[in-house]
Amino acid sequence: MVVIEPAEGAWRAYCPVLLDYGAAIWGATREEALDHIREVVGMVVARMAEDGASIPLAPAPGFASSWRWHQGRGRGSGSSSRSVCRPSAR
Repeated sequence: MVVIEPAEGAWRAYCPVLLDYGAAIWGATREEALDHIREVVGMVVARMAEDGASIPLAPAPGFASSWRWHQGRGRGSGSSSRSVCRPSAR
């Protein structure tokens, strides 16, 4: 799962499950943010696989409280401007 949301004239994208591994970026447009987070997630997962680490299935404890700083900032109001993208089944 990837979350994409507008904030302060840009777009923030992050993967809650991989946030502790650096899977968070900013982009000038929604599309740019989505392209970049796909690349970052791919690199993080590849690195974890190389290291023999297991891929987490849920966000780290405390995830929700660590993201409260952005509520009410940027365009839109709260979660109504947030997009959640899940991988499609293949």
